Order: sequence, then structure tokens, then C-alpha cells
Amino acid sequence: QRLNLKTEAISSLKKANTYYDKAISEMQIDFGKTNQLLSNIYFVKGLTYLYCFGNDSLNKALEYYQKGFVALTPNYNDTSFFSCPKSNNQFLNENSALVLLRFKIDAFYYLYKQTHNIKYLKACYEHSKTAFEIWENFFSKLKTEEIHLATEIYSAAPFISSINICSEYYQLTKNKKIGEDVFTWMELNKYSVLVKQQLDNGSISFKTNPINITKIQSKLKQNQAIIEYYYGDGFDYTIITKDKFELYKLDLNCKINSK
Repeated sequence: QRLNLKTEAISSLKKANTYYDKAISEMQIDFGKTNQLLSNIYFVKGLTYLYCFGNDSLNKALEYYQKGFVALTPNYNDTSFFSCPKSNNQFLNENSALVLLRFKIDAFYYLYKQTHNIKYLKACYEHSKTAFEIWENFFSKLKTEEIHLATEIYSAAPFISSINICSEYYQLTKNKKIGEDVFTWMELNKYSVLVKQQLDNGSISFKTNPINITKIQSKLKQNQAIIEYYYGDGFDYTIITKDKFELYKLDLNCKINSK
């Protein structure tokens, strides 16, 4: 029965794709190749390939996400799905850019799990950096009502996958810059989650202080350490001493709240 349902689902999505293709052609004629609706259709086509079809689905999904970026970003025409537009681009919609980045990061990670090729983890990291930069720029411009909406829709959306995936990338490379970025994102993610709890009391500033590991270390004595935990799909934690910075993954078999 499940096999029949999956066959029916794939058949329906293939039919839907023919209509999406027609919509793309009509929309390009009427509105040009750079518009929000066109980007949305490319994104949905990417989703159909992400969840269905054959072994090349992830590559096809990434191709359509990238087309979504091209349609969303004036003066950006790079169709290579390894390419990532800069955070200072004038996106037609920053929300849509964050969504595309999140799904591109996930697709790259699925490819890494299939192939064990580290280039896909590197792509996850590069796209994650852009997502965090957009998020911070995005928040600095929003009004209260829009912040309510953005945090309700996305909460920690740009962060959850990125932190866990890029922590894994750090474990393979031991590149200090990558580890420091992941630590910064952990802290920013905690901040973004707390934002929703504080919106109504007027005490929030949406400008975050830059995190500098060297500056933190300069304030520590030889017998002091900072230990920070982050929980996503698993536990990541950092240890900062005066002379050392390290990012670890912690394997726990117990339930989160049992100890």
C-alpha cells in the first residue's frame, strides 16, 4: 500500500511539474526573469525533486534552488548551484533568500551523506555564512510587527541545520575559523530564540555585539574556562580557555532532561 501511495505521489508531482514549467514560461514572458513569483515556482520545483524521483534528485533540487536565487536577485546570474549570492545583494525578499539557503544547505548535506565528499560540507559552510549575515542585516531593518512575523515563521530556521552540519565540518578540518563561526552562530541562535519572549517589554536591541574569541580569551585567567552548550540534532559544546579554543560533539544516550 505504501508503495502504491508513493507511486501515486510521484505521478502527481510529475504532472504538477509540467504545469510549473508552463507557469515559468508564461511568467518570464509577462514579468521577466527576475521576480518573486518566478523564484517561488523554482523553489517548489526544487522541493518536488528533493522528496521524490530518482538518484539525481538532489542535484536537480539544487539546480532549481539556484534558479530561484537568480530570479530573486537582480544582477546575479550564476547558475552553478555551488555559487551563493553575497549577503549584501539586494534580494527582492530576504525571507525567501533565507528559505532557499536553508533548503540548499540541507540538500548539500544529503549529498555529503551519500558521497562522503567534503566539498558538499564546504558548500554547507559557505551558504551558512551568507544565511547568518542576511539574518543579522534583516533584523536590523525590521519593525516590531515584521519581527513578530519573521520569528514566528523562521524562529531558528537558518541556524538549526547550519550549526550541526558545520560543527561536523569543523570536526573534519579542525579549522579554527570554522569553529569560531559555529560558536558565534550558537550564541546568535540562543539570542534569536529569546527574542520572541521579549518583544513586548521594549527592552530589546536587535544589534548584536560581534563575538571575538581572542578578546574573550584575553579576559580569562589561566585557571578559568568558559563552557558553552548547544542542543540541535545533538549536543555541541565549546571550551574556551586563555590559550585554547575547541569545539566538540557530545554523544549522549540519555534523555535531555534526565540529568
